[in-house]
Amino acid sequence: MEIYWVAAVFVVAGLFFVALGFRARTAMQWRTSLDAYAEREIARQRRKQTVQRKKALFTLVGAPAVVGSPSSSDRVLSKHNV
Repeated sequence: MEIYWVAAVFVVAGLFFVALGFRARTAMQWRTSLDAYAEREIARQRRKQTVQRKKALFTLVGAPAVVGSPSSSDRVLSKHNV
């Protein structure tokens, strides 16, 4: 009868460590996914800031930010000429 208790303890301990291993692997996958998401968001923000800086530079210079689009001063002159 005593041997069954020892076997039960080993089975419960084995199940505990298997569950602990699954939990650790899941946590590692979660952190990896979260890091990948953070890297994508940081890259997206950097691209957005680069575009905003270029627009600010073109506004400061007075040149159109997009090739072929009229600058703001051209639009004002065209309104006065009408």
